[in-house]
Amino acid sequence: MRVHRVIDRELVLRLARIEEKAYPPAYRYIRSMEDVEELLEYCEASYPDELIVLTGDNWYMVINHVSKEVIDWAAAGRLSMADLAKIWRFIKENFDELHMDAREKTSYKIMKVFEGRGRIEILHDSSWTWAGEIFHHVHIRIKSS
Repeated sequence: MRVHRVIDRELVLRLARIEEKAYPPAYRYIRSMEDVEELLEYCEASYPDELIVLTGDNWYMVINHVSKEVIDWAAAGRLSMADLAKIWRFIKENFDELHMDAREKTSYKIMKVFEGRGRIEILHDSSWTWAGEIFHHVHIRIKSS
C-alpha cells in the first residue's frame, strides 16, 4: 500500500483507471476529471494537503483528513487480507472517527466485519438508494483496542 500526500495529475489518472474497472457508469466521476483542482472540488477540499490517497495494485481510498470523510473507496476486484490489514492499520493510527457513504455489497460489508471484530463502532447508519443499489451513510468510531 502506498500513502499519497501529494496529489498530482498522474495520480488522478491512476484513480480514473481503477474507477473505470471498479464502478458501473452511474458511479464514475473521477474519469472525467482533467486536473487536481477538479478532484479537490469533488472531495470538497480547499487545499491538496487536505487529501490523503491510499493505493494498492487494484484499489484506492481517498480521504479528506480535515473533515474525516472517506470520499471514495474503489477496488477493481477483491481486496486481499494483506491490503485490508494495511488499510486498517493506517486508519487506526490516523483517525478516531470517520464517515463515508458505503455501497452495501462492497465497502459496507467490510465495515460490518470490522464492527463484528470489535474494531469499530457504527455510531450512525442511514441507508439510501442510488442507481438501484443500496448505500449507507455511516459514521464510525475507531476503537483503540
